[in-house]
Amino acid sequence: FPGEVFRHFVLNAHYRKPVDFTDETMRQSQDAMVRLYDAMLKANEKLQTHLGHTLRIGPPEGEEFDEADAFLKTMEARFTEAMDDDFNTSSAMAVLYEAARLINRICARPSLTSADPPRVPRGEDTVLTELREKYKRLAGVLGLLVTNPEIWLEDLLNRGAAASGISQEEIDAKIDERHAARRSKDFKRADEIRSWLFERGVVLEDKPDGSTHSRRR
Repeated sequence: FPGEVFRHFVLNAHYRKPVDFTDETMRQSQDAMVRLYDAMLKANEKLQTHLGHTLRIGPPEGEEFDEADAFLKTMEARFTEAMDDDFNTSSAMAVLYEAARLINRICARPSLTSADPPRVPRGEDTVLTELREKYKRLAGVLGLLVTNPEIWLEDLLNRGAAASGISQEEIDAKIDERHAARRSKDFKRADEIRSWLFERGVVLEDKPDGSTHSRRR
């Protein structure tokens, strides 16, 4: 496992409490780190997509932005309060998980409007940039997300690719299973399937229309 995975494992529990150090708990920490880095990568890619396109001026439109705006107002205070509470890193981590979830929601929206020429949705850059920067900075306090996300994820893919040997039929079956889990709101199982494929060198890309594409690295 990468060193940052072990760091996450330690931080995800309070230092006064015993920890269960097993392959399974380390794998769970690796799955969590994949989600954290994947959110950062999605934010970077979405903002990169906006370059060269006209920005629409004004407040953002959509409930994702209302939720993100409310979260940003308390994000740092909640993180600091958790750390001041006898170094409660597990509660501080919960703030990062919530930030990653909001980043994923925003990034699932279409990157450009259907106007001619296409434009960046109103206010999206402002909210996503602030959320990404605070997310990265607070994670850095804990020594997490310190590597370029593309490099970190690719390194993890390369570790699993050597032992891969998974067929396209198996990939498709796992994608179908993941869709079923998401429909039933079993998001934990959906994340487990995504991570299982990722470890075997297969990246899943969720599209705004609800479809999922897979690619090998």
